[in-house]
Amino acid sequence: MSEGLVLMAVGMVVVFAALSLILTAIMLMFRFLGDKETPKTVESEAEVGEEAPAPPEKQIDSHLIAILTAAATAAVGARVRVYRVGFIGEESRRDHSWVQQARSELHMSHKLKNY
Repeated sequence: MSEGLVLMAVGMVVVFAALSLILTAIMLMFRFLGDKETPKTVESEAEVGEEAPAPPEKQIDSHLIAILTAAATAAVGARVRVYRVGFIGEESRRDHSWVQQARSELHMSHKLKNY
């Protein structure tokens, strides 16, 4: 029993020593080979007063409608017609969370037929 404990202790010391050496080697590589210039973060740009670039404007074009129609056709397995397309996000605050939950429950209540 004591030989097993000694073997376990020696093994753990060897493993932790090896990990410490690897960590030291990695830290030295970062110090000597790493990039000297730190990249600017969004927070530092905000402190300077520079504004972040505006996100591209969301557009609904014929390509997007074609892709959505193809995806709906593949999901349903029959021909579909897209009547209305809109973005859901921070811009559309008209919908309340209870409406979204009801829609989710309605979609989950339909069972697909297994053929």
